[in-house]
Amino acid sequence: MLTFYISMLETEEQQDKFSYIYQNYVGFMYHVAKEVVKEHYLAEDVVHETFLQLIRIIDKVHIDDELTLRAFLRRVTHNKAVDCVRKWDKVRPTEDNELERYDTKHKQDPETIAIDALAFNELIAMISKMDDRYRTPLELKLQGYQVKEIATILNITPENTKVRIFRARRMILDKLESYHEKERE
Repeated sequence: MLTFYISMLETEEQQDKFSYIYQNYVGFMYHVAKEVVKEHYLAEDVVHETFLQLIRIIDKVHIDDELTLRAFLRRVTHNKAVDCVRKWDKVRPTEDNELERYDTKHKQDPETIAIDALAFNELIAMISKMDDRYRTPLELKLQGYQVKEIATILNITPENTKVRIFRARRMILDKLESYHEKERE
């Protein structure tokens, strides 16, 4: 599996950093995930999702401080596990006859679903085009990190982190407002 992850990384430095994390922390991450999800296969899925997330932010991960790295990996893995549990609880019926009692009037019509999907894709496109200095803190905040943790990861002050997150949100709001004004015209 390590080879699969390594193939997704560009530089040798990224590959070495990821290999170090994988070889030293895969078991730790599995146990963190299993504490939350309580099932072997779900814990493996959580660890896989966590490694995919690490690939996306590998340049921002620092491996030189063992305690900070371990805390960071615990946090990311725990968050992924909680997301997994939330998703699983939405899908899994609590009773055998719950699906029979599902009220169809709460379903959205296909047009609303399509419009929501387009708006979501537009929002993702806006965020992906954003400068890294604003996009990265915003993404970390959306993943559940605290301002101090983001500041540590990015090696900036907490105040600078707050400013960057605020500006990123402001950019998104400005673009959404201009997008809606164009739609009205």
